[in-house]
Amino acid sequence: MNRILLAISLIVAGIFFLIRWAGFISFQTETAVGAIFIIFGLINADLSLRKNNRKVFLISAIMFLCGVSLLVKSIFFLPDTRGLVLVSILFISGSALLVLFLENVSQKIFLWSGIILAALSIISLTLLRMIGLFRLTNQIANLFEIFWPIILTLFGMSLFINRKK
Repeated sequence: MNRILLAISLIVAGIFFLIRWAGFISFQTETAVGAIFIIFGLINADLSLRKNNRKVFLISAIMFLCGVSLLVKSIFFLPDTRGLVLVSILFISGSALLVLFLENVSQKIFLWSGIILAALSIISLTLLRMIGLFRLTNQIANLFEIFWPIILTLFGMSLFINRKK
């Protein structure tokens, strides 16, 4: 991935969230993260296609699709949102691996990994909800929401400072 693009994205995201936390602007967290993932995924996917780097393209496509999922969730105010995000990430990852399998049929690992992740998305939608695991993840995510603007800003600054090493 392009480290400079990642560093700038993290710094901008951290600053926006700090400005929101200070009360100067108001937006939903999912809207901002979704937009950042979409923009970062598109730019990085374009760069990876130019360099013919399939690994980076896969990660960029997953980030783009996760951004779309977050943006749709925030715009339409869907219930049980964190569970929806987990299911979306698993399904998107499985779908991306199946697309990679269709591109290179000799790589059976893409097929099996894609099937497993798609099946895990269905299992997480049904079984994990019955167990009550989503309540635990909501509590962890609420705690993480407090500290992540600072973490994003510091991580982006460290990537930006160490970009030439």
